[in-house]
Amino acid sequence: MSKRYTVFLHRNVTDEYSPIFECIYATEVSILLLFLFVAPFPIWIALKAQPVHRNLRYAFALAAVQGIFGTTSRLALLFAHMINITLERLVATLFWSWYEKQGRSTILVLIITLAILEFFAVWSACPFQTAYYQHNGSSGRNWRLGTYLEFVVSKAIVHKGFAILYRYNIHELRRIRKDACFDKYSLNRTYQLRENVSMMRMLIRIAGPTVILNAPAFVFYTVHLLIPKNIGYDLIRYLAIAMYDYWITVYSVIMALAFPFFERRFRRLVNKAPIIGFIMPRNVRITPSDRFDDFSTKYVAEDHEQTTDHYFNWLKKDLNKASKYK
Repeated sequence: MSKRYTVFLHRNVTDEYSPIFECIYATEVSILLLFLFVAPFPIWIALKAQPVHRNLRYAFALAAVQGIFGTTSRLALLFAHMINITLERLVATLFWSWYEKQGRSTILVLIITLAILEFFAVWSACPFQTAYYQHNGSSGRNWRLGTYLEFVVSKAIVHKGFAILYRYNIHELRRIRKDACFDKYSLNRTYQLRENVSMMRMLIRIAGPTVILNAPAFVFYTVHLLIPKNIGYDLIRYLAIAMYDYWITVYSVIMALAFPFFERRFRRLVNKAPIIGFIMPRNVRITPSDRFDDFSTKYVAEDHEQTTDHYFNWLKKDLNKASKYK
């Protein structure tokens, strides 16, 4: 028994409106080619952004790789940043002593979180792509309603978990600064908490532009769903779904180009990135920031005097802040 796949547009319904859809398709193909051209840059920047935790760098790089595969990863991309990073940072918060050292076993965290993400994407996308449910009639409406409710509830749970985890890390940092003590101070934990807060703040900065850029796609898809077939508005209905696909492509390119500018550890690599650093005017190039806050015990030998220097520098800094609370 052959499967019937969901096809929103085909030549039988768009030929009479030529060349409108041909122009949309041609533009979309051009943007897709542009995305394939720019995608290696955020991948390169993510992989080179030491001393950001290895799993974080791999997660950001894999998000860009997913974008290259196109429509099969769109549902995954909607959740990738929030779900993957929230779970990964939860492990970093609870098991900081083991996780901050970035041993080989910590790569399992990335594998497990990505597996959870991909399972959700496949589970959500397969019925849609294979037209398991009809898009018309009560069963189709119930399925669409269930999909929207699933999306809203999942996002609400993930965002709430993210907010709780973020507030907890902020609280722990303040507690360390308030109760800084020589014999209890942990450089590993301090670094891990600061990295958690830094990366989660980056996601917060990304959230606003992501919502704004995704809004048109949801509007186009909603218009397509709300307009029934064969009532005289077929052109609007077809244009809506064509623009939905088009806008997802535009969104991918914009986020690929903008990604390095949401976090200074990534921004300072822009100058070194192939082509991008060459074409960027000197007066707007990124100035490398002080590496003091970027220190990780992963990149300094355990018996190196720099480890001791950083330990006492950070302890002194937090002790000074602690005095403000007394």
